[in-house]
Amino acid sequence: MFDEALLDDEEELARRDSDGLLWALATAGSQVRRAVETVGEFGLEALRSDTPPRALLVATDAPPSVTVRVVTRLSCEATPALAWHGVELPRWAGPADALLIGAVDGHHPRLAELAEQGARRGLLMAVVAPAGSQVAAAAGRAPVHALPTGLNRRAFRWAVITPLLQALDALGVHAVPPGLLAAVADGLDQTAEICRPGSDAFTNPAKALALEFSDTLPVIAGAGALAGVAARAIADALQTCAGAPAVSVSLPDGAGRAGALLRGAGPSPAGYASTGGGTPTPAGYASVGGGTPTPAGYASVGGGTPTPAGYASVGGGTPTPDRDFFRDRVEGAGPRRARLLVVGDDGAADDPALGSRSGAQIQLDEVAARRAASALHTLARELGLRSSSVDVPPGPALVRFAAATAFGDFTASYLALGLGLDPGALGPAERLH
Repeated sequence: MFDEALLDDEEELARRDSDGLLWALATAGSQVRRAVETVGEFGLEALRSDTPPRALLVATDAPPSVTVRVVTRLSCEATPALAWHGVELPRWAGPADALLIGAVDGHHPRLAELAEQGARRGLLMAVVAPAGSQVAAAAGRAPVHALPTGLNRRAFRWAVITPLLQALDALGVHAVPPGLLAAVADGLDQTAEICRPGSDAFTNPAKALALEFSDTLPVIAGAGALAGVAARAIADALQTCAGAPAVSVSLPDGAGRAGALLRGAGPSPAGYASTGGGTPTPAGYASVGGGTPTPAGYASVGGGTPTPAGYASVGGGTPTPDRDFFRDRVEGAGPRRARLLVVGDDGAADDPALGSRSGAQIQLDEVAARRAASALHTLARELGLRSSSVDVPPGPALVRFAAATAFGDFTASYLALGLGLDPGALGPAERLH
């Protein structure tokens, strides 16, 4: 049960947010500025060369890693980039290639091993890790950016992404000038101000959306190159912080899947679907050739009596019940109605941050994605479902990406708090990792 009144109680929000995640998320802009101010200590001059690397490998210790996705997406224009999850570097990796490592923990044995191998093989390498950590020590003479200490693990994103983007710039893979990073920091600060805990649910879009997501199926669609990464990041945050059954798609390729999810919660009675104007069929039932719908988990062959799920009838004999006698076969919550959220359908198709592309490529990429987003908004409206877009400040793609992901982090945190969860508490799997 979602506690709506909690959203307007700043003191109670702070009390339940025992790990201080909301405060930590608000420091994202300062994380970017710190990396810009200390870039001279990073030693990136060692990475500069006349040509970009043959290939780029990126490894982090934060699954699901938005860091890897945004770095590889920005790199692919100039250099093949690969998220590397193996314990050993590929056999072909050598001095012509580059390796970027982001280690929030700093003691991950896989990343320490990769750093040691990279140094031994002579790869161009940059490492982001806590000072004095095992990963930093394994980097040898490679540039190492020292992470700040004391932040919640779920709020380290820009402390890791920013120095890795600076490394991309030094490698000649993707231009990330200080002015762009300053704009990113400003966008993060603006989002943190809008989504601050002290604002009420009527003026705080993250709180309002958290309330809507509390009893719906969040469908997050990204319309654009980095918007697809942002959509995945928002869905990941909803899942990890609040346990929400969020789904993300990247447009235009994911339009069919998103449309199917929306149609599954259309204007027919909850859980029913009507095709071709016929009588709505209950969810999980199938009607073939005009026959009587068969319940989910039942099988009827040759017109015989349907057999219940978990029962087996051989040769016309009496069905045998399954072993789970106490399983509830009747009661259960109905299907959630979908709630569409689109990231990146703001019309900025020819973004210079994505490199030089022909008009045909732009048409196939951002324009096609925006058209798919518009079609999804229309479909949601026709089905009586709510839909909206993430409101981000104008600017380059990286600035909009930063603001959108920050908005998603705040939304997920408020959703978790309203459901009685601590958004900053790590689960067993995360602690083990």
